[in-house]
Amino acid sequence: MTEIVTKLRYNPDDSLKDIELSTLDQVARKHGVKITSEERTGKGRVYAGQTVFEETWEVPFEQVSQTIVTVSAGDKESIRKALRDLVKLYRSPVPIWGFMGSTKEGEEIARQVIEENDGW
Repeated sequence: MTEIVTKLRYNPDDSLKDIELSTLDQVARKHGVKITSEERTGKGRVYAGQTVFEETWEVPFEQVSQTIVTVSAGDKESIRKALRDLVKLYRSPVPIWGFMGSTKEGEEIARQVIEENDGW
């Protein structure tokens, strides 16, 4: 069975609430999928007092601050159900590059779930 992988990439403050590992673990157990999370701090991040800025112009997206939630499984329906829960919890990611790194099938499932449950 081929593994289906969907990556949801969120810019800082894009999700409706903080993405917590304990919540991701609950969703993973509920649907029998693997879910991981990776935090990336951008190379262009600047701190001015309590305000944080990030220069993203002409910066590769892999070098921009983001939280990457990766969902993987061999079963389409399990992926679909897990993504549905994640979209309800956090909302959909930025559509332009929000799925970069997903398998083709994983991206297609994510687009369908988001269109059905959150829209762009």
